[in-house]
Amino acid sequence: MAPENKELRHHKLSTYARVERFTGGLLLAIGAILLIFDSLLEGFYSMTADTSMPLSYKLAVLGVAIGLVLLLISVFRESLFFRNHERYKDIER
Repeated sequence: MAPENKELRHHKLSTYARVERFTGGLLLAIGAILLIFDSLLEGFYSMTADTSMPLSYKLAVLGVAIGLVLLLISVFRESLFFRNHERYKDIER
């Protein structure tokens, strides 16, 4: 193994690097979720204030938004699960 690869591998396994990546990813995910949630709330408030829009359309938009949020949460949880349960993490190339 070349010296560069050993140093890179050591850096990837260091506690500081893992905490740094986890914190950055967590802050990114929380910020994205808050922005999505806020924009959905603003959209729902403006949609409920509009009396010319049919109720069926409002319910359809609500269903799509809830479905997208649930799918986003599901993908996020699945990626966390597979990151913690990687089968080939001890195998070197």
